Amino acid sequence: MSATNTRNFFLARLFQHLRHLPLLAVIVSVMGLMGCQARYIYYPRPYPANLEKVLPKVVKPLPFVTGEGQQVAFWVPPSAGGIPRQIWLGHAGNGSFALDWLPLALAYPASDVGFLLVDYPGYGYCEGSSTPGRILANSEGAVVALGHHLSMSNNEIDARMCGFGHSLGAASTLQYAARHPVQRVVIVAPFTSMADMVDQVLFWPMHWLLWHRFDNQTSLAELAKRTPPPTVIIIHGTSDEVIPVSMGRTLAEEYSDFVRLYEIPNGDHNSIPRQSIIDRMMDAPMREGPSQNAEKLAERE
Repeated sequence: MSATNTRNFFLARLFQHLRHLPLLAVIVSVMGLMGCQARYIYYPRPYPANLEKVLPKVVKPLPFVTGEGQQVAFWVPPSAGGIPRQIWLGHAGNGSFALDWLPLALAYPASDVGFLLVDYPGYGYCEGSSTPGRILANSEGAVVALGHHLSMSNNEIDARMCGFGHSLGAASTLQYAARHPVQRVVIVAPFTSMADMVDQVLFWPMHWLLWHRFDNQTSLAELAKRTPPPTVIIIHGTSDEVIPVSMGRTLAEEYSDFVRLYEIPNGDHNSIPRQSIIDRMMDAPMREGPSQNAEKLAERE
């Protein structure tokens, strides 16, 4: 049976089942699935009240405004000071804060590299609620705010911009990269698409009700149109219990001209060696053996 015929068969069975339910019950069930899905994708919460007292002085909060209200990103300047040679735009997983990347930024060995860490609407100091479009607005707003802070033009920022992210943050990084110039991308534990994740967790037709349509395959397809496309590095644990490594492999196979996959043997979803990420950012050889500092990248994915 072809894929199209299979879909038609299951749709027919689904509608045959639904027609025996009262119309109101069907409407309520569908609306409930559509309306509550955000709470299963995003886990927003504020920063601790004492954050400003413990935040290293080198970290610069960058306020800006979007349609969701007041937003705040964080700039970690190069340790040597001055204009950065590279700027890494960072996005966290759905259960993490932007500042969860701070230990990596502070440990980065290159002294001429800066980090722009972006929270999602509703997270940290940011107002509002998240959707893919609103997250993109935060990424773009943070980059504009950084340009103003550094007195740099858009072209100067674009020439230095790289992106990294974990899980949902990988999708947030790629959707930004698909719309703006980037030099290099490093993503950890990416899914192929949010629709594929819904199919995996629930069952096939349910992705038609999905509003939050992150799609890494589409983003990579946009990058593939560039001459040349940026280098994209995927890091994925072979024992990832949330997003299977097969999804990372699929992305790397579909776009093998510019995407490289590095698998972490027995690595799970939320603990990836910090040094492995730094090595990929610096394009150093992959280090083998257990890490002394596994980075906790997410709490609720």
